[in-house]
Amino acid sequence: FFSSRRRHTRYPLVTGVQTCALPIYPHLHRSKPIPESLKLALAAFEAGEPMVTVADVAWSEAHSGIVALRKQVFVDEMKGPPAWVSEPADTSASHLALVNRLGRIIGAGRIARTAEGAGHLSRCVMDRGARGSGYGTQWVHTAIQWTRSQGLSHLVVDAPSGLVNFFAQAGFGSDGPLSSIDGQALQRMRLILTSGVDLG
Repeated sequence: FFSSRRRHTRYPLVTGVQTCALPIYPHLHRSKPIPESLKLALAAFEAGEPMVTVADVAWSEAHSGIVALRKQVFVDEMKGPPAWVSEPADTSASHLALVNRLGRIIGAGRIARTAEGAGHLSRCVMDRGARGSGYGTQWVHTAIQWTRSQGLSHLVVDAPSGLVNFFAQAGFGSDGPLSSIDGQALQRMRLILTSGVDLG
């Protein structure tokens, strides 16, 4: 295969370097159609339309995508326990997912109603490739609006140290001392949901 001399063949040769000759087989080179979903995504991008949406998804329908994303972030990246990937609380909580134009979940988090009439935000994850794009801000603002629409008085989150500033920028304030869950230091933060305030 690797040779510095040209060999006779009825097919043309493409030589990338002096010692490498690769035969081209025209009958094997056929163009493949672009998937319709990709066509629509490209058209939306060129039109300046949003490439992701935040959707209230049912756990029974979206659990495979959310579980895969949690495993990527919690287990593979953070080296956390596998128990964080899927929990009994998931079945009764509400889930907001960031979904791109190809139908792939690139971010997610759950909101559970507490006994005191608040929303408890937890298990927030974002695909590595989507971080720094502003999608996290879009997601948390939608979560705030969704919680308000449910008639809940406030929204709380136990934020890891690396996300305290992120939630503070969204209007959350520290609420109590640091705690530790499964060996992870967390700061309880709370946002009072005042009628008429739009953070979106």
